[in-house]
Amino acid sequence: MKSIAKNFVQLFFLLGIIFIPLQLYLLPGQSQWANWVFDGIITFLAAAFGMKLSVLTVSSDSTSLYLLMLILVFVAFAFSILLHCWSWWRKHQSQITAHLNTLFSFYLVFRLFSYGLDKVFKSQFYLPEPNLLYTPLGQLSKDILYWSTIGSSYSYNLVVGSFECLAGLLLLFRKTRNLGLVLALLAFGQIVLINFSFDISVKVLSTFLFTLTLYLVTPFFIRISRLLKNRIQENPDPGIQTGKTVRVALLTFLIGFVGIEVIYRQYNSQGFNDDYSRRPYLHGAYVLQSPAGLPFLLNTNPVKRFFVHRSGYMIFQHTDAQLQDLGLRVDSIGNKLWLTDYDGKTIPISFSYNPQDSVLTLQTISADSSKTIIGKAQNWKKLPLLKNDFHWTVDGI
Repeated sequence: MKSIAKNFVQLFFLLGIIFIPLQLYLLPGQSQWANWVFDGIITFLAAAFGMKLSVLTVSSDSTSLYLLMLILVFVAFAFSILLHCWSWWRKHQSQITAHLNTLFSFYLVFRLFSYGLDKVFKSQFYLPEPNLLYTPLGQLSKDILYWSTIGSSYSYNLVVGSFECLAGLLLLFRKTRNLGLVLALLAFGQIVLINFSFDISVKVLSTFLFTLTLYLVTPFFIRISRLLKNRIQENPDPGIQTGKTVRVALLTFLIGFVGIEVIYRQYNSQGFNDDYSRRPYLHGAYVLQSPAGLPFLLNTNPVKRFFVHRSGYMIFQHTDAQLQDLGLRVDSIGNKLWLTDYDGKTIPISFSYNPQDSVLTLQTISADSSKTIIGKAQNWKKLPLLKNDFHWTVDGI
């Protein structure tokens, strides 16, 4: 039974590494592997359990991902029994375990460097968008509030990201791997706590990474415990005995893959500090010039502010504090905007922008009637949350 349990755990982690979606530039098809292999089974299980798949593809914390993890449990259990009956596998299980543990460690290296450099380059916890800065605190969900708070501090991102990169660096080398695993356990443990406490939708992946790290570091903890009880003398795990050339080649490949994948992603998307990356045309927050505001588009409540989001949205904030977001496409040459609602209806808007006084005028294009609102751009980067203030004493606060 112990051998079967060990096979099951190793196979489950191996299947998770293969099929849990990754967004890779160098291997873009990986995110679709689970859909290609298990789509029919996932659909069948959803129907059998009476579940509705609002998200059809396997993605972060979707019902499809939970069903995929259930499938992987059954597949790993079935193969663990078959492998237990295979004499060659039983004979070489210790060597196979060592190779799998190295593979698992290298997978954690990629994840740690990916998460760490995303923080160092400020692309995971990005600067809060203007619409969030002008939204009342009580109307923000916990995950958005956490994301926005952490995104307001570059120094915090730099320290946490560097800690994760350090853990990944230590994992690369056999002599420092156990220390790297301890640091990785702390890093992933904090991520799991945050995701569950603030209802952030990466619970499955973070739990998977935490349990994988716990599995790898447990033998080290057991050895330390026995040493403290004077039950055994220290006998470090020799690891995989491979030639120097092979080890150097593997490390070079891994470092090259991680470096190209992570750094190219940053360079290709927003550069090496997202706080200073270029924002799209008209991006920002605008307050209505008319004190009472005016009704506009699909909502009868007066508008008091509107925002241009960096991801292609225009968001209207009404006097009742409700937000109305629409897809946005900008024609800066023809001075036209096309707004799209959730039903797919496209609304044409003409606009004019005066950079001297930062005034943006929006006017609906309609044969029946037209509505116009005039907004003045706000210096949202001067809001208190985004100030880099630091106080040694309370006297200066």
